[in-house]
Amino acid sequence: MDTVLTLDEAIERARHASPDVARGAGAVRSARSGERVTVGSYLPALSIESGAARAGDAIGAAPIAPTYAGNAYSAGLIASMNVYTGGRLGAERKQAHAERAAAEANLVATNYDLRFTVDTTFLGVLRADALARVAEARLIRAKSAERDAASRLAAGTTTRSDDLRAALEVTSSEQALLEARSANVAASVALGRLTGLGGRVGASEDDSTIVRPLSVPEESVLAEIERTSPDVKAAEATATATSAGVSSARSRYQPFISAAGGYSYLHQTPQVIHDGGSWVARIGLSYPLFDGFVREDEVTRARADEETARISNSDTHRAVRANAIRLLTNLAVERRRMLLSEQAVRLAREDLRVQDARYRQGATTQLERLTSELALVNAEQDAVTTRFDYAVARAALEALAGRTL
Repeated sequence: MDTVLTLDEAIERARHASPDVARGAGAVRSARSGERVTVGSYLPALSIESGAARAGDAIGAAPIAPTYAGNAYSAGLIASMNVYTGGRLGAERKQAHAERAAAEANLVATNYDLRFTVDTTFLGVLRADALARVAEARLIRAKSAERDAASRLAAGTTTRSDDLRAALEVTSSEQALLEARSANVAASVALGRLTGLGGRVGASEDDSTIVRPLSVPEESVLAEIERTSPDVKAAEATATATSAGVSSARSRYQPFISAAGGYSYLHQTPQVIHDGGSWVARIGLSYPLFDGFVREDEVTRARADEETARISNSDTHRAVRANAIRLLTNLAVERRRMLLSEQAVRLAREDLRVQDARYRQGATTQLERLTSELALVNAEQDAVTTRFDYAVARAALEALAGRTL
């Protein structure tokens, strides 16, 4: 395994390699551009107009005297702006601002969803490493027990059955080690794909990145998540945007007033009139009386979107609160399971030590010793599992909060 990453390194690499993050960042840039367009709607639109014309040498035929068309050149600067739009510009600006806020909140959610995926994949590599070490320790103990059984069989102090059971345990241990190593390969390859490196990527183990207490008091975590969750922020921003969309649609019932002005210059040869420039200014009012129910359709659709967003916003608040309560409960359960599993490992190790001593003295059988051996293996595997289950539960809580806790 050529590359070994810390958790922070894996997260940073995955962020650069993730298409979801790239799409989210693109959506934010597009939303900011749209917001800039709504600001530009308050400013005059400027344009430059120019033209040139060249005619033929003669127009007409004998006996009519020919006339000659000349060349004409013109240039002008035109400015136009909206004077009154019935509140449409303000509504569109508010809508664009809310859409930008929603895009930014969605990007935060995407980043933390990715972080959760990296966390679980990274922890999966560490879990596979730890379970492989458990399997290796089991194999070492099994081979030691096999040698003891062979020696005792040679000395006539045990039975052939005990020797066979010891050999069977060696075989089972080797199979468990192969499975653990296979799981390790699968986990490291998954981390390699996620980080964009390809191939197998190892995880640098640091207890501080796996089992960490919350930096925020648990009694305030729930309120913190309801306040900072990107899902909540995105839902609220979407509701605001759809409400502004209703105002924008209703503005179509108002008259539209615009103003324009400019300056133009004309030069013509042969000179028919004097060259020169002129100013022009105009103001216009437009009020559609009937447009085939298009305005009504826009308002109806906007109100439907507003109602959907309002209900979705309320549901998102409830969902975030329910998930936060569930994850906090899971975290407390996993923390307690972790302590109990560590205690179980200590008890199982002591039990196996006693059984080993009794077996060497001929006071017990290989079957009883193997029972204690398997109890230790199960306890060690449970300790590994609960340790990483706690870390995954914590990562899920941070993903929901949209921040580190």
